[in-house]
Amino acid sequence: MKADVLSQVFDSLPSPMMIVRLDGGIERLNAAAASLLDLGLDAHLPNLLELCRSLDRGATNVLERCAGSAGWQPLSVELTRGGHAGLRVAMTGRGLVDAENRTLRVLLLADRSDNVHFEEHRRLIRLLNSELAEQQRLREQLDEALNRERQLHEELVHRMKNNLSMLSVIIRSRKAASRDPNVNQALSDIEGRIRSIALVHEMLDGTRGLEVVEASDLLGKLCATMRDSVAPPNVEVTWDLEPSRLHITDATPLCLLVNELVTNAMKHGFPQGGPGRVTIGLRRLCGALELRVTDDGAGMTSDAGQGTGSRIVEALAMQMDAELSRETGPGVHWRLLFKPADPDGGRRSVGDAA
Repeated sequence: MKADVLSQVFDSLPSPMMIVRLDGGIERLNAAAASLLDLGLDAHLPNLLELCRSLDRGATNVLERCAGSAGWQPLSVELTRGGHAGLRVAMTGRGLVDAENRTLRVLLLADRSDNVHFEEHRRLIRLLNSELAEQQRLREQLDEALNRERQLHEELVHRMKNNLSMLSVIIRSRKAASRDPNVNQALSDIEGRIRSIALVHEMLDGTRGLEVVEASDLLGKLCATMRDSVAPPNVEVTWDLEPSRLHITDATPLCLLVNELVTNAMKHGFPQGGPGRVTIGLRRLCGALELRVTDDGAGMTSDAGQGTGSRIVEALAMQMDAELSRETGPGVHWRLLFKPADPDGGRRSVGDAA
C-alpha cells in the first residue's frame, strides 16, 4: 500500500520528474515530465540523451555527477526533439539507490516555475511574430490599395483636363459659327469659366494627381491668360501673389471667382475705352488668405450687383466659407477673406482662424 501511495504522489506532482539510469535510459516519469518531453506515459521511453543535450560546461557526465551526490545538483538542458525543441530547462538531480538491486539511479526534477515563465515568454514571442506578420500583410494590402487609388485619381484628373480642353474647342467653334453678339458674349463667358477650371486640372495633372496646387502659380497663369485673351489694349492687368498652397476645394472656386471679377471689370469698368488698370492681389493674413481684385474704372451702379456675374461671385464665396465685401468709387474694390482648407479638404471658418 505504501508503494502504491508513493507511486500516486510521484505521478500527480505538478513539476516534471523522472528516474533515469546512468546511461540515460528513462525508467519512469510523471505526467508533467511526459508533457514536457512530448511522450506518452505508456509509450516506449527513449533515452533521455536522445531528447536533450546538456548545457553545463565542464561536466563530462552530468548524470554521474548527480548520482554521486547526496544533495541536489543544478543542471540545465536544451530539448532537441518534439514540440518544445529549443526550450531550455533548468533542473536539479540527485542520486537514488535502488534498494532491491543496489544500483544507482538519478532522480531529476525540473524547475517548474522557470519553465512556465520560459514557455510564457516563448508563447508571447510567437504571438508577437504572428501579429507582426499580420500587420505586414495588412500594410502591404493598404499600400497596394493606396497606389491603386492614386493611379485612378491621376487618370481621372488627366481625363478631366482633356475633356475640358475638348469642351473649350467646341465652344470656340460655336462662337465662330455665330453672328449674334449676345450669343458670342455668353459663349465667351462660359469659355472663360471652363478655362479657369481647366487651369486647376492642368496643374494637378502636372503634379501627378496631387490635390494641392501652388496658388501663386495657378492665379499667375490665369491672370496672364486673361490679360492676353480678355483685356482690351487700353486696360493693364497686374498681379501680386504671395506663395500659398491650396487644396482643390479652394483652388477651383477661387479661379472661377477671379475670372468673374476680372471679366466684370473689363465689361463694366471701362465703357468709354479709356486707359485703366485691374490689379489682383493675394496675401496671407492672420492664418487666412486675402484676395483683392481692384480696378480704377467707372465703378458699379446700384443695380449692377444683381447681375449673373455678381450672383456667381457670391455663390463661390459662400462655397468657400469666405467673407466677401465690395467698395466702390473710384473704381470697384473686391475683398475676399477665407481660411484655406487643410490638405485633406477640411476647413475652418474665417472667424475660427482669427
